[in-house]
Amino acid sequence: MTPAPAPVESSSKHGFGRPLDPDISTRVLDATLDILDEEGYERLSMEAVAHRAGVHRPAVYRRWPNKLELVVAAFESTRAEPVDPETGDTRADLIAIVEDAIRSIRHNPRTRVGLRMLIGSKPDDELAALVNQRVVEPRRAIIEQTVARGIERGVLTSEADPDLVIDMLMGALVSRVMMRRRTITRAQVVQLVDIVLAGIASR
Repeated sequence: MTPAPAPVESSSKHGFGRPLDPDISTRVLDATLDILDEEGYERLSMEAVAHRAGVHRPAVYRRWPNKLELVVAAFESTRAEPVDPETGDTRADLIAIVEDAIRSIRHNPRTRVGLRMLIGSKPDDELAALVNQRVVEPRRAIIEQTVARGIERGVLTSEADPDLVIDMLMGALVSRVMMRRRTITRAQVVQLVDIVLAGIASR
């Protein structure tokens, strides 16, 4: 996990900022993601984070004054952007994208936490907007690019709606892995992609 830039503590005595210990900052952010993953946003507290990180509570408050800012910082501290496979084959690209999303859900706490928070959030929730920006939109953008390339190659109909393709692929994945807690095999990933492509293939 890539550490976030060290927060700066103001020093009234000297009139300038003094960087805080980056190791403590990283431990606090990691503890935040761990608790979010295990117990959810509602049960997360500054005290619980301090205890999990092995630091005193003031060390957390000096860096982030409230829970929302702490959680925002925890999401900002992780960098696990999806990679565009761009193999030259639309079907292979979509399979690779879905498989990468599955790996991210299984192994990246930011993805798991973010999706859980989105599932239970309100549309105008400030934190949900951040999660959407950091977790969902980068992967949606890659699928959109993949569909656009498929249209350019002539393998997909020009009427293919990238947004609908995204909803079908990611919606099925979230439903099965996140909500139903079921595993998904490569064969099932291939079947899912083929079902979606069957509806938008160039005739």
